[in-house]
Amino acid sequence: MKSLINHETNELNYYFGGYFESRHSICIAKIKVKNTKRVLYQLRLKLFSPEKSVIKLFKQNFGGCTISKNNKKYAKPKNTKWWWSCNSEATIDFLYAIKPYIQGKKLLKKVELAIRFRKFQLKSYRRWGNTKSSNKIRKKREEFYQEMRRLNKKR
Repeated sequence: MKSLINHETNELNYYFGGYFESRHSICIAKIKVKNTKRVLYQLRLKLFSPEKSVIKLFKQNFGGCTISKNNKKYAKPKNTKWWWSCNSEATIDFLYAIKPYIQGKKLLKKVELAIRFRKFQLKSYRRWGNTKSSNKIRKKREEFYQEMRRLNKKR
């Protein structure tokens, strides 16, 4: 894995795009805040791998967090599963970096939708304590959420 870091950025992004395409999860989470009528929407990216070095490479280049999980049935280090998760502002940088290298049409649609959602989120962001989001903004967020759900359904 160390040799990848010395390659040009395009080659590294090509690698990231291909790896993400084979072991990814993209969703828009709908989070209901307890004891309120408030609903939050959050873009989430996840990448799964049995190789810790791959996950570290994603974290080094795009931030996010890494999580490990042992298979309880076979509690040996070789059976540890790793994943990288990103739901911060770095998501848009990552999506722009891999977009030119995505081969699958369905994943490309998800990536494009995720970018549009994140841009909309940043544009319509309201700080805590300010006036609540307008109905128009809430409706648009729900549309993004429903569209991502449709794209994530297995056919």
